[in-house]
Amino acid sequence: MGFSFTAMFGGPGYPFTSANFLKTFYSHTATLANNPAKRLSDFNFSYHVPGLRNWLVLYTDSLVIDEYSPLGSNRPVINPGIYLPKLPKIPKLDLRFEGATSDLNVPDHFGSGAVYFDARFHSGYTNNGNLMGSWIGRRGRGEQAWATYWFSPRDMVQMEYRHNSVDKGFLQGGNYQDIALHGSVNLLHDLGLSGYVQYESWNFPVLSLSRKSNVTSSVQLTFWPKLRNQN
Repeated sequence: MGFSFTAMFGGPGYPFTSANFLKTFYSHTATLANNPAKRLSDFNFSYHVPGLRNWLVLYTDSLVIDEYSPLGSNRPVINPGIYLPKLPKIPKLDLRFEGATSDLNVPDHFGSGAVYFDARFHSGYTNNGNLMGSWIGRRGRGEQAWATYWFSPRDMVQMEYRHNSVDKGFLQGGNYQDIALHGSVNLLHDLGLSGYVQYESWNFPVLSLSRKSNVTSSVQLTFWPKLRNQN
């Protein structure tokens, strides 16, 4: 298990000082004038179930704003999952299932998509405009699943499904889903071939009044050259 803490602080009206830095760890005030930072606390764990240690793993990742820990919180961004590294009578097949939500149970003054927005730090929990923390994004709920069959340590085929829906309270809401097929095969000791195809369907009224879909595919040939051993 693990814990982590992230704080964004400083900027106009709240200079970068040692006192303001220390306040990010203990001062949890609601007013903009006294709020020293936008704080996010994280908790994650993975657990091999006793008696099924080789068959079942439970795990989760959770994130909460302006609380010391997601444990016991009633408004965390949470991403739990189940991993089955092998199945009875099908030992080369592994399955993984995950769910996620950032549709927080927060007061209205936090605003929509509160994890990624703050009255002082408008860019929020982002890096160069890209959302951090979870693929589910702002005020969303979703599920994803993978099924992978391993012919060998380097040869495999995988099917993936993902769905995401966004609350109508955030930019009119919307949803998308995609299904993908991956595969890789080792042609020779130093030559590999992999391929990928994905179908995606999405409907976000703020972007388009009608549902849209697309297909993406790729093929990759990989060569691992042998380097001469020099003694």
